[in-house]
Amino acid sequence: MAHEATAVVRVDAADAGSALVRRVFEEVMRPSFSVEELPDLATFVAGFADGEQEASLLVEADGAPLAAAVYDVFRPGLPALLSYLAVRPGARGSGAGARLLAASADHWRERGDTLVLGEVHDPRCYAERPDERPAARLRFYDRQGAELLWQPWIQPSLAAGSPRVPGMLLMALLRRPPHDGPVVDVELLRAWIEAYFELAEGAVPGDAPYRALLARLDRWPDGVPVGRMGDYGEVELLTG
Repeated sequence: MAHEATAVVRVDAADAGSALVRRVFEEVMRPSFSVEELPDLATFVAGFADGEQEASLLVEADGAPLAAAVYDVFRPGLPALLSYLAVRPGARGSGAGARLLAASADHWRERGDTLVLGEVHDPRCYAERPDERPAARLRFYDRQGAELLWQPWIQPSLAAGSPRVPGMLLMALLRRPPHDGPVVDVELLRAWIEAYFELAEGAVPGDAPYRALLARLDRWPDGVPVGRMGDYGEVELLTG
């Protein structure tokens, strides 16, 4: 299927109530993520309205959303997070995801970001299915230049009553000076984790699994190492 007649569209707080944001949620996001990984529509829209998230979209000439890259924006000095990168069913494999990720990276550079992180399923925890191809997704991000962080990861709860998502990997999608060495600053990552959990769960948690996650940072006094996406088997699994 050809999708040449597309344009990259930026979405921020001014667009929160638009029909396009709602179409992105229903046509691109909902078919691509589980209920644990995706908030409800009201929360999704509110994230834009509050200025906590922005997006880059590929939109076809008739206004239909083709692909979406949604990223969370934290307080100044902290990394941004690519929360979602998804392509509408029927258009996957068309190159739309790679094109949109490249356009998003250009935007991050223009905005002055020096570190952008992302989350991805660990193939050790997620079986291959027609709608879930974790190993292929890692290969995709590897081709786009992403780097794997050796810090184990659990995604926060994204809505009241929704569980956290274990079996995840952290990756760096953009690293520029001063974050261009072989490691990511451990205190920066600690501050980002605290801000992310506070944003997602409403407060910085104090439970044992969260404390265990932070405790893993103590093994990296000189910085959290980064490596190739294919080295995920060397990263510790946190399953609770």
